[in-house]
Amino acid sequence: MTLFVIAIIYLAFFSMGLPDGMIGAAWPSMYESFGVPLSYAGGVTILISSGTVIAALCTNALISRWGSWLVTAGSTLLTALALGGIALTPSYPLLCCCALPLGLGAGAIDAVLNNYVALHGSSRQMSWVHVSWGIGATTGPCLLALMLTRGMGWQGGYWSVMALQCVMAALLFASRTWWKKDAVADTEAAAPVTTMEALRLKGILWAMVGLFAMQGLEFCSGIWSGSYLHVVGGLPAADSAKWAALFYGGMTVGRFLGGFIADRLGDKKMIRLGAVLVCVGVILLLTAVTLPQIQAGLLTLGLGVAPLFPSFLPATPANFGARYTQAVMGLQMACAYTGATLMPPLLGAVAQFAEMTVYPYFLGGFLVVMVVALERLYQLRAHA
Repeated sequence: MTLFVIAIIYLAFFSMGLPDGMIGAAWPSMYESFGVPLSYAGGVTILISSGTVIAALCTNALISRWGSWLVTAGSTLLTALALGGIALTPSYPLLCCCALPLGLGAGAIDAVLNNYVALHGSSRQMSWVHVSWGIGATTGPCLLALMLTRGMGWQGGYWSVMALQCVMAALLFASRTWWKKDAVADTEAAAPVTTMEALRLKGILWAMVGLFAMQGLEFCSGIWSGSYLHVVGGLPAADSAKWAALFYGGMTVGRFLGGFIADRLGDKKMIRLGAVLVCVGVILLLTAVTLPQIQAGLLTLGLGVAPLFPSFLPATPANFGARYTQAVMGLQMACAYTGATLMPPLLGAVAQFAEMTVYPYFLGGFLVVMVVALERLYQLRAHA
């Protein structure tokens, strides 16, 4: 990839991350203005997640027809329009109408760019583009908070992010001549692989199961870390929210540092290293008797989760062949989004009856499923 395209992709991931944390940050203000219960946030997040899954499943056909550049640029414009719609919406039903296209745009960008970097980039670049997303996901709520303190309301936050997305869309539309179109892309355009053909590949189901568990592990770890610190660690709610950042901090630092060693160690070793660190983090949580041990466990969990997703995606061409990467990536991303969407509510439901002490056991279960699935995938593909 040229330096210009790499920079564009980093910016696109940053831009994509901006709205991801905003619904949660804005909802305390939004639900009062809409006159709906606090619990209605779940409906919005489900629609956004549904859009990402649908988009991931459709990206194979979209890339084959329009190419990575146009799909990415068009999807960024779609997210900008959806964010503008959210800023304008006067009611909860209209908010839901804007949530679906927001998910469709974000899901398409994520799947297309992960596919592009997997085909044309390196493991280092894949790790660092996910760092860019993390910076964006952190910046979005901060920007929203700034707008709220200046009296511009949650709408001001969404207008600001919409403006940034419009700038990003303009950059993408202007960058057409810089996008790489090599022999692999030409082959795919001439004879695109269908999703059904990809589903018949040896080991693909194990890859899908592994990614489902991987993202279930990541999102359950992050979403419920604050509650675990509050209920099990005994921290006040405000302090538990602050210390929950240990997981995300560990994940962001881990992905940044991992970029320096990813190409040297290779994808499989990075994933196995991450799995070992996650195992250590789970053991620390299970055996913790003091708050610092719980905090150390969450930090180690973040460091362990960090290399998993960014290391598995660039291995797709090696696992299944470059010709199948585009179709396989859509399936993988759809399973990843599904795990991220369904597993945190399941953990919450189980914890409601069995208490929050189930948290490390749940994470350990995801880890076992992920490791078994991925090791089975590697065995099958070695003899494919």
